[in-house]
Parts: sequence; structure tokens; C-alpha cells
Amino acid sequence: VFSVCSSMRLPPVKRRTGPQPPRAMREPESGLPRLRRPRMALLLGALLLWPAAPAGAGDAGAAEAAGGTVEESEELGAEAPQAIRRLLAWLHEGGAHWSPGLRIREVAPGERGLVTVSARRAWQRELLSMPLDHAFSAAECRQNASSLVMRIPVELRDRLARSHALLHLCFLEHYLFVKGESRFAPYLETMPASLSHLPLLTTVNISYVLEGSPLLGDILKHRRDLESLYEEIAWELPDFGQLVSLADFMHTYCMVESHSHAKHEGNESSPLMVPLLDLINHRSRGANLRLGGSVKGELRLAAHVGRHAIAEGDELFFTYSEENEASSKFFKQFGFVDEDLPVASKVSFPLRPHHPDYSSKRLLFDESLVHTKLMLERLGGDDAESYLGQNSGYRDFPKFVIWRCSPESAGFVVQTPEAAREELLPYARFVVFPRGAEALRTDCDVTKRPPACLRPLPPAEEAAAAQFLVEVVLEHIRRYPGSLEDDERMLLELSGKRSPEAPYLRIRRDERRCLSTLLQQVEGIAATTSEAPMQLPREPERTSRKPRSAPEVTTRELGYGYGWLVFLPALLALGCIGRSCWRRTCKAPRHIE
Repeated sequence: VFSVCSSMRLPPVKRRTGPQPPRAMREPESGLPRLRRPRMALLLGALLLWPAAPAGAGDAGAAEAAGGTVEESEELGAEAPQAIRRLLAWLHEGGAHWSPGLRIREVAPGERGLVTVSARRAWQRELLSMPLDHAFSAAECRQNASSLVMRIPVELRDRLARSHALLHLCFLEHYLFVKGESRFAPYLETMPASLSHLPLLTTVNISYVLEGSPLLGDILKHRRDLESLYEEIAWELPDFGQLVSLADFMHTYCMVESHSHAKHEGNESSPLMVPLLDLINHRSRGANLRLGGSVKGELRLAAHVGRHAIAEGDELFFTYSEENEASSKFFKQFGFVDEDLPVASKVSFPLRPHHPDYSSKRLLFDESLVHTKLMLERLGGDDAESYLGQNSGYRDFPKFVIWRCSPESAGFVVQTPEAAREELLPYARFVVFPRGAEALRTDCDVTKRPPACLRPLPPAEEAAAAQFLVEVVLEHIRRYPGSLEDDERMLLELSGKRSPEAPYLRIRRDERRCLSTLLQQVEGIAATTSEAPMQLPREPERTSRKPRSAPEVTTRELGYGYGWLVFLPALLALGCIGRSCWRRTCKAPRHIE
């Protein structure tokens, strides 16, 4: 009961690497830390609903996995490079074991995977088993007071521990400096030398192949955040910037991000990297393994066969993606497109200054957004767009919507078509609502952030709301270059050449196809309106003037904006000189001859 209950509560595997070996997965929570007596009745009840394994399957699997001889270690790595064989020998000495009949072999050019050379029963347990003390975590560096992890301030260390950033800092130290002296040296030797397929490290001109895609902004922001973190650590540890280059920092970060797992205990999660198990590849559909726990005097991670038997010669797979995870998000982390994951397009529906009652409506958005936007507006003054750019949208108050479609193999079918009428249209009514704040509170639900007008408006206002939706979707579609047909033709050509630009272009093409389904939905809403839309104030024309790289100090700007900051040091110096002179002349006693 204990072993089955512990495996029941393990979450699905989440992470994996890109096409370069080795691969990563998400480590499940162990059954031991969460077993408490008040929950035992619930666990026993759930046990009755758990699908039963065939008689003898679990015992046979455990018997096959028991022991783990040197011959089995050599058999597993018979077709693997020498570095993998050294890793297997190190893991075997540390107590890892695996079932006979497994091979690590090349499954595609430059890509390794785990293959079974013998058939496997459904529900076979412990095909692979790893002790947790052979998993790399930030605890390796917490025990050393002179490590980089312990030298940074406590506040920064606690902040980095909330993600895998602290694990990255520890891994960086072992990978770049400790090297062969690290007890994880056999594992470090198996790390891929190149990760150029990952968007963060690619040499592809992503500004061209992802033009118009929200993914471009996400990748660039991620790079800037990592650069800021590098500068922050170098500020706290002056020798860090001399010892570690930004290129090494980015490269080791991508190693950890694509190989890290999450260990869950209670309400806390701690990232770690698990050798051997991260050689198993990913498949979002048709995965034949599940990750579970194994408690035999110590906490372990184990890979078990799923509900379906595995044929001889089949490759073994985990599912590392989250349920309903977008293919673009998965691609950003792992550098390849999973053709079975749904497509998602991120669309911003903004409240803009030319909309009715803009000044009062903007205060009804999320408080943190309102605070940030108003502060930026006060600091920027009336001429802020000349610094931020004409299309910065810093006065816009957006509602973000993730529009999801099925993958190409399923025809890009909309997952929730009702969202256009049930979520977008009520928000659009709020944006165009023209009859003042009091009427807005009466006719709409202002307790939501942002508000929603659930009841239809008068026909002209209803038509204006539908027109707003159509215009916003068309605006997003126009951000992409060329036509959808051009992308289809380029993608076909690049895919035939196995070009590194092909997956980026596919992401862009898929987003456009999904956006076209959103346009069909909102145009269908607009077609049901019976009257011409209400005339809204026109948005001011945007000039083509380029943004200034720095504020230009002029006489007109001295009274507001940033211009007065230029003279602030001089004013402070004059104030100090004047105060000193006043103390000498006015407060000091005068000597009269």
C-alpha cells in the first residue's frame, strides 16, 4: 500500500532538453515526505480507483531491476560514447540500477535516446532507479562557505532559490572551476558542448524569422533579464565578472534550464539535475514511461512502464510538457517544435486614450498595472513618447488573451470558440461604453479587473464593441511581414533544407493560422449587429519621428519632464556653498576694529 500510494501522488513529468543529448525531465515528488496519518484514509480510498497491474507484473519488474551488475552497466552503455560509460560506472557504484535489455544509442543524427531491446510488460516497475544523493542540487554549494552561492548576500540567495537560478550558480562553479575535483565530474563530462539550437543562444537572426511574433519579445526580455542578473552578481562579487564571461554564464544557464527538475516537499519545490534519467527523450503523445518514487531504505527516483506494453526495439519516452502547454513556450525552453502541442497566440486588447472616459476607466484595471502606468506617466511628462518611441503603448491599459488552437495535424481548430463572445465581447463593451462612470457601474460588473459588461448594449454601442475587436485582431495580424502564403512557401523550402531557421518560421506561421481563426470569430460577432457602429473619437495619428536616445535639454523642458535633473547636481553644490557662506558671515561673530 505504501509504495503504490506514493507513486499515485507523483505529478506528471514536465521538463526535457532540446534535440541535443542528454535530455531532461521533471523529477516527481517523493512519496515519503508527504505521507501523514490524517491523509491515509484518502490514500487508501484512491488506491481502490487506481488501475490494477497484471498479476506478477510489479514483482517481476522489481526482480529484474534488483542488483544491477557491472555487466548490466556495460550492456546499457555498449553503444554509447566513453563519457557516458564512465557516467554509468559512477552511477552503478552509487547505487543506481536498471533492468537488463536497455541501450543508450543514437536515435537520430546528433541525438541519443534510451531504447529497450526486449519487450516490456505494462506496469513493470523500476525500469530505472536513481538514489537522490546522486542528483545535483544547490545543496552541493551550500555546504561550502567559500562557494559563490554562499558568498552572495542572503537576500539575493533567497531570491535566486525561488527558481533554478541558484542551482545554475552552483552548477556554473562546478562546471567551470571545480571540474574534475567535483564528485559529479562524470556527469559534468556528458554535458553538450553546443546548445546553439536553443533560442537564447542561437546565431539565427530571430528578429527576422520571428518578426511580429510575441515570442520574439519574450526571448529578448529573457536575455536582458539574464544580463541584468549577471551584472547584479558581478556587483556583489567583484571577482565574478573577471572569472566568468557573459557567454559562459548564458551557456551554463541554458544547460541547467534544459536539464533541471523540481523536487516537491510540502509547499516547497527545490530544483535539481538527475543523471541518467535525463537521457530519456520527450513525447507529448504516446509516452510509454511514467516517473515515480521508490522507497527502499532511501529516497529514489524511478522510471516505471505505463499502462501499455512496450515492444522490442522501441524507444522510451516521458512527457515533459505541462498539460495544454503552448508549442511556442516549449520551443523557447527546449529549442524544437513539438508537433502535437497546441498553438497559442497572445493578443492584447488595449484601452487607449481616445476611448470614452479613458481617465476613469483606466483606474479599473489591476492595481499593480495602474500604479506602474501612472508612475511612468508622471515621470515621463507630456513628451514621454519621444523617449520611449511612438509605438511604446505606455498609455495603453491592456487585457491579454491567450487564444489556443489545435496543432497543424488537427487543423488549427479553436479550443474554446465561446471565449470570443463570453470573454472578449463583454470587455469590448466596457472599452466603448460612452455614458459615464455612474452608468458604467450600473450596467457593468466593475468588481472584475478589468470590468465586463455582460448585458448587451444599445445596438450602435454593441456594433462599436464588435468593431473594436475586429480592429485589434487585424492590428496584430498586420504586425507579421508579408502574407501567410509567403510563410507557407518559405517554411516548405527551409524544412527541405533542414535549415535552423525553419522551427522559428513554423512558430510564426502557426501563430498566424491561429490568429486567423480568432478573426473569423470576431467577424462573426460583428456580422450579427444590426446597426452601424457608434462613432468613437479617432486615435491621434502617430508621427514617424524616431525616438530620441536621450533627453535633449531645452529651455521649454526645464519646468517639467527630465530636463531639470541635468541641473540638480549644480543646484545642490550652489546650495552647499551658500549655506557655508551664510554660516561664516551671518552666524560667526564679527570682529570690529
